Amino acid sequence: MKVSYVPTSTGRATDGPVVPVDISGQYCRWPHFNTVSWAESAGVLHDVSCRDSASGREFSAWIGLNSVGWHELHHAAYNEADEYCCDGGYSDGVNLYSSPSSCDQKGSDRSTCAMIDRRDSMGMILETKPWWRSDVGSDVMVSGSTENADDLRAAAAVFALCLGGGC
Repeated sequence: MKVSYVPTSTGRATDGPVVPVDISGQYCRWPHFNTVSWAESAGVLHDVSCRDSASGREFSAWIGLNSVGWHELHHAAYNEADEYCCDGGYSDGVNLYSSPSSCDQKGSDRSTCAMIDRRDSMGMILETKPWWRSDVGSDVMVSGSTENADDLRAAAAVFALCLGGGC
C-alpha cells in the first residue's frame, strides 16, 4: 500500500497540481486535490486553522499534531469510522457497529462490545449514541493513539487486498 503526502497547505504532489486551501467552512477543503495515481490514499499535511477530515481516500492533517494525521489516515486508507461520541458520521463496518448483535458478529472481541459515549473529566457518562465498538479504551479512532484489534484487522484486510492485486 502506498500513501502520498503533500507536506504543506500549498504543496505539489509528485504527479498532482498545486493545492490551494479553502478554509471558508468548518472543515479543511482541498478542492483541487486529486489522489495521485500511484497511491491508495493521499493526504495533505498543512499549517492552517481548520478541522481535519477524510473523504474517500483523501485526508488532511495539521502538521502540529501527529495523532490527527494517524486518525485521518485510518479513515482514508482503511475505511474506519470515528469511535468517539457524538458528532455523527457513523457507519456499520470494520470498526463500528449499528447494534450489539452486529458488534458481537463482526467485532474483534465480543466481550468488550460497548456503546460509544462522551464522558466528563470524572468519567461520568454525559451522552451516548446507539453505535457499538469492540475496542474500548484508548484507540486511534477515538484519540488518535493506539491501533487495537479492529484497527489492525482493517489494515490487514486492505494490505491483503493490495497484495492480491486488488488496489
